[in-house]
Parts: sequence; structure tokens; C-alpha cells
Amino acid sequence: MVAHFLYNSITAGGAVRATMQQLDDSGLGLFWQDSSTSFVADTVAFTDRSYAVTEQVVGNASIAYYGNATFDSTYTGNIIKGYHDTAAGNVLLFSEVAYFRNGTEVSFTIADDRVNSPVAQPFVWKMSRRADGRIVASNKIYLSDVDVVDVAFNVDVLTNPGVMVSTIDNIAVSPAGGLGVAAVGPRDQLAILQTDGSQVEGITYDVTCDVLLSDSTTLQLNGEIVTRTAP
Repeated sequence: MVAHFLYNSITAGGAVRATMQQLDDSGLGLFWQDSSTSFVADTVAFTDRSYAVTEQVVGNASIAYYGNATFDSTYTGNIIKGYHDTAAGNVLLFSEVAYFRNGTEVSFTIADDRVNSPVAQPFVWKMSRRADGRIVASNKIYLSDVDVVDVAFNVDVLTNPGVMVSTIDNIAVSPAGGLGVAAVGPRDQLAILQTDGSQVEGITYDVTCDVLLSDSTTLQLNGEIVTRTAP
């Protein structure tokens, strides 16, 4: 997983490096070192447990300074991202608290508006988790080559009671250039999408998207649409 460092400053030519430090109920903890893929103590040299945050070209980026690190894909909890001025003895310039779940930084966003219209069962993917961790539909959705319909991923078997779909993001269709799919919104445990009717007869399309759940879990969902010629 990748952790991103985003630092805005009007000061040009800064020499900025970032650190990632554990934070829990007992206080400050160890620092992440991606070269060893482990958390280390502050006895490790600063340059070996910090990451370059480099100045971006004015007008070509939406942030003044940017950097990244390869992070622990199993870590869940709070992390303090610290930004340090290496030209002034690594003094702290700014810090922020981020929350990670299974190595992915979670953004606590307001849920999308709930969709009120239901989706017919033939157009609902029933999800299952495979041994390799991928979440793939156990059934396929069959459409004619002209259908414009709502389809949905049902995550009820993957969630605890009361957990809902909050947002839908990163929709992708393979092969590209034919079928178009857009987000409609969440409805309880359903992530509802809509096809645009541009699917081609005889093609099987792989549809994927990311959903953020109300318990801050992020899931990547995968399903197949099979196209037949309309009678």
C-alpha cells in the first residue's frame, strides 16, 4: 500500500522529509521504515526512517510538496504524519493524524445520498470472498445489447449487521471502449451502478469498483456482465 505525503507551503526551495509514527491510547509509538517493511525506534537514523517530500513545479500540481512511502498492508490504526525541515535540524513544520485500515488510508467522508429505487434480483451480483482475498461475484448478470439498467453489488454477506455502503468510487470496465457504467449510489448493502446501453453482443465485461462502508472498511468488488443479442 502507498501512503501519500501532502504538504502546502508558500516557501520555495524547502528541504522537507516526512515521518510516519504510530499513535494509540498509550501515546506515541514506533516509526515506519519501508526499506525494512517494519516499525523501528527513534534510535534509527532520521534519514533511514523518513521520506523525501519534494517541491512541485508551480502550476503543474495541486500541492506544493509531495512524497510517498510503501506502507504496511496489514496495519490498522492511527498514524501521525510529520513534516520536518532538514535544513533546520529536522525541526517539525507540520503534523497531521491519519487513520489506516489494512494499510489503506481511510477518508471519513459524508455518505452519498441513499438510492430509493430497488434493483431487480437478476441484476444483483452476490458477492463472495475468495481464498486469495479477492471479492468476486458468484453469479453473472446477463443483459441484451441494448439494456440500460441498474445493476448492483450486494455486500450483505461481507458486512456486520447495520453496516451500510457509504460511497462508490473507481469504477472500471474491461474490455474498455464499449460498455459504460456509472455510479447511481448506495442503498443499504447495495452499491448500485447503471449501464449505458453501449455493450456489444457476445462480450463478457468485467466490472470493478471500490466501496467505502459505514464502518470505514474499503472493499474492491468484481462482477461480470454477459451480453446477448436482444430478441
